[in-house]
Formats: sequence, C-alpha cells, structure tokens
Amino acid sequence: MNCSEISFRYTRALYSIASRGKKVERWLKDMVVLAPFFEGKSRFFYLCASPQLDQKSKIEFLERCLGGDTDKKLVDFFIFLLKKRRLEFLPEIIAEFKRLAGEELGSMDVLLTTSVPIDEETEKKLQVKLEEKLHKKICIKKEIDPTLISGGILMIGNQRIDSSLRGRLQRLRKYLLRGTS
Repeated sequence: MNCSEISFRYTRALYSIASRGKKVERWLKDMVVLAPFFEGKSRFFYLCASPQLDQKSKIEFLERCLGGDTDKKLVDFFIFLLKKRRLEFLPEIIAEFKRLAGEELGSMDVLLTTSVPIDEETEKKLQVKLEEKLHKKICIKKEIDPTLISGGILMIGNQRIDSSLRGRLQRLRKYLLRGTS
C-alpha cells in the first residue's frame, strides 16, 4: 500500500467522524492551524517522531500541546497516528481533509505554479473563470518555479493542467522518441 492510499483511508475515517459529529468546519480550522507543526522539518514533528522519547512521553506532550482548544476526538486521532507510527502521513491527511471539506462547503483550493509571478488582475480573472466553471468558491495558492521556462501548471484537485513550456517540450520529446522506436 502506498502513502496516498494510507493517507486516503485515514482521511476518510476522520472525515466520517467529523461529519457525524457535525464538526467538519471546526476540525478544518484546527487542522489549518496545526498543519505547519506536523510538517517533516518542524521541531514539533521532530519531537513527536524522535526515537529518544518513549511513547508515553510523546502522548503526554501531544495532549498538553493540543488539548486546550483542539477537539478531543481530533487530539485522539493524532495520538492514534502517533501510536501507529503514521504521523508522517499527517500533512497528506490534512490536505485531503481540506479537499473533502471544501467539496462539502462549496469551496476549493487550486494550485497555480508559474515561471514568473502573475499580476493581481490576471489572478482575479482566472479565479472568476474557475468559479464560473466549477461553481465553487476558489482560493488560488501560488508557487513560482523558474524551471517551467514560461507558462504554468494548474492543479485542480487531482487534475493537472500543464501549459508550461517545459511540459510542452517534454511531451514533444516523448512524441519524437516514440516515432523513432
């Protein structure tokens, strides 16, 4: 089973619990706040994953750090992942939870990767077009990748639209190599 399958299974279970308890929005807000702490390079994650601490100490640490404002069942889920040694999947689980919640709440995050920064007017036009097409509130996350040469890549859920020069050159290369076989 690969990482995505594992993450997806945990996300579906977590989302099911949140839906039954009518806590999707609350948990989504909590996860957005907590996500940076569980990324692989954070000190918080390093401490939770450290082999030098025993599991009991890690659980107490998580309960102290998350116990205040975070829903008890969500804290229990994080502890469950810690016990199963699956905390490294948390960023993927949070991303998938956000996607599922967005579907239910009528919003969607899209990722736009361009070779150079785009101006606000172009971003707004793209946002309006996507909202008309998808009938959802769109939030555009932007990244810059100069290796694209020009153009960009738009990720809508798991759909990838590549209109970058790098992507076109790669497709042309594949086509030409296929013809010489």
